[in-house]
Amino acid sequence: MLKPAAIALLLTLGNPVTSGVAAPSFADQYARMCANVLNFLPRIVRKEQVAAVAPGTAVLLHSICRGVQLNDFGNAAGLTRTIARNPTLSQALARRGWRPDDVVGINIHGDTVDLYVHRF
Repeated sequence: MLKPAAIALLLTLGNPVTSGVAAPSFADQYARMCANVLNFLPRIVRKEQVAAVAPGTAVLLHSICRGVQLNDFGNAAGLTRTIARNPTLSQALARRGWRPDDVVGINIHGDTVDLYVHRF
């Protein structure tokens, strides 16, 4: 009688629905995936690079993590003032209704700047 009870217990522990441990919801999975976008950006972007973005540079805005609380400040955490002082970047943000403090990620490559924005 002990063996069937042990087998039933093992089967129950292996099943997240019956063990009381809920499977991650779609919202949890989405939050984890969207935050991972920031992992693909350069870890360090220097203030000098941001300040040097010149007029005529293509600035692409990418809204990420809509409807999700973002707990990662990305690689743009210390660059808000520098972004605000750069007319090319601040005007590109303003045209689309964003502010410099909405930027959580930045990638500068050649004559293109990708700004990843999220409203807190």
